[in-house]
Amino acid sequence: MSETQVVFTLTAKCMDCYRCLKVCPVKAIKMKDGQAQVDPNLCIACGTCVRECPQKAKAYLSGVESAKRAIESGSAVAMVAPSFAAFYDKWERLRFIGALRRLGFKLVEETAEHAYDVSMNVKTIAGNAKRKHICTACPAFTQFAEKYREDAVELLTPVVSPMIQHANEIFMKYSGMMKPVFIGPCIAKKKEALKYPQLLEAVLTFEEIEKMFEEKGIELKNCEESFFDGGVKGHARWYPLGGGLLKTAYGDDISAVKTCVPEGFTEIEDALESVIESDEGIIVEPLFCKGGCVKGPGGRKDVNFYVAKKRLAEYIESAPVNGEAGFKPVMKAEFLFKSAKGADITEAEIEKMLEKTGKGNPAQRLNCGACGYESCREKAIAVIRGMAEPEMCMPVMRRLAEQRTDRIIETSPNGIVIVDREMKIIKMNAAFGAMFRCAGRQGAHVSDVIDPLPFEKLASETEDMIQETAAHPRAGITCHQIFYRMKEENHYVGIFVDLTRLTNTDKRLAELKEKTINQAKQLLEHQLKMAQDMALYLGENTAKSEELLHRLVVAAGGKDENRK
Repeated sequence: MSETQVVFTLTAKCMDCYRCLKVCPVKAIKMKDGQAQVDPNLCIACGTCVRECPQKAKAYLSGVESAKRAIESGSAVAMVAPSFAAFYDKWERLRFIGALRRLGFKLVEETAEHAYDVSMNVKTIAGNAKRKHICTACPAFTQFAEKYREDAVELLTPVVSPMIQHANEIFMKYSGMMKPVFIGPCIAKKKEALKYPQLLEAVLTFEEIEKMFEEKGIELKNCEESFFDGGVKGHARWYPLGGGLLKTAYGDDISAVKTCVPEGFTEIEDALESVIESDEGIIVEPLFCKGGCVKGPGGRKDVNFYVAKKRLAEYIESAPVNGEAGFKPVMKAEFLFKSAKGADITEAEIEKMLEKTGKGNPAQRLNCGACGYESCREKAIAVIRGMAEPEMCMPVMRRLAEQRTDRIIETSPNGIVIVDREMKIIKMNAAFGAMFRCAGRQGAHVSDVIDPLPFEKLASETEDMIQETAAHPRAGITCHQIFYRMKEENHYVGIFVDLTRLTNTDKRLAELKEKTINQAKQLLEHQLKMAQDMALYLGENTAKSEELLHRLVVAAGGKDENRK
């Protein structure tokens, strides 16, 4: 059964650039008819393609309408990710909370309040890292593990993320009567929320909440300052940055525990390979976005990353902290491996596809990555699985295009010649060789074959293109000819259309025309002489004959001198 589509393509904007395919860490992009489609069964909703698409052709599942319905019910609760402080300046933060209340949220709470409980539960499970553990706060990572890394799934800590724990606390506290709406920079949270439809009404990105403010005409400068409902313990506001979960759990004792905090897909892959092969205990806190949640694809794009980090650090240092000790147990999470890789492809199938796509010779497997895949082999596998098109290979398509061009030139009935800056012939087709009886004369000076003047004019840059009709006495032909410059290569091209047969035909028609007129005149003179001798007998017939012959002369283009 197909999964819900969280990330998708706006086909009208997709320009067939393969950018999304190049950056997608799990290659969940299917190319069909030049359009990049997102396969929901392969996609982990990390949002990398949304952030990287230069045409803004990637979009994600909107939570706006669901959030509006929750607000209209009068019982909506805003659950705000701690990363909010990275996207708003100091004077805006409390006004942002006020803006949410003006929008209609009955309660506005900080999800960091429950991040503390999540961290402490992870610490309880992992202890001093005698075994290997992988934290599960990042939904993009957990979805990646469940689809692509079976060896990592068994190491995941069975603890829900702060968002799910927060929603569950609201559900329990208000007996399901309130409607939680999470607000953060993460698109993967939308996919995570689909697992818990009974807990969350909607998940919004900061982009979406800004649009809702705009629709209602809410500007932060006009909003009153307000404070979050509830309080945050410990270092939980560090969650948006790398190591935030572990810092919250272990505090100043973090140095006594062996940890690993990979950020971004490449670091995560490297860390997993190292951790899984090792027998040592360690706690891994992966963040799929390089730079942490502050770099989430649903954050505000108008805020510089380093400015965002500075703002967040400033907020963490200045925001009030609940000093109460103790923590609550959290919901248990269950993670199952459901492979998204598909059936295995045999070596024979791969080699056959490489041959079919013009890569049978290993020397032609450039592994250039222009198609979006790291190697020609990976691309061949994708073609077999229906995820890629053979035409995506740029070097092959260029080679085929060059072959087609060469074929067109070689089979053209018109003569084509290319000369270099020194006026030497570097290429000619068969038709040119036949026209000027110079087949095999590559390397010869063009003046040995034809008049070089048009090429010399191009070389002097006095003209960019020349069109003319000229006779070539040595070859016995007349041609309409076009000359132009290939600027980048500094070569000159001549195209010759043989008009000799047409010219000869016109000449013969003119000769026939003149001969017909002369014969008509002679016949008319003879007829008139006979008419004079036989006037009585041929009077009427002569008049008719004279008129007929007159029309013949005129039709042939002549002038009847016997008529005034």
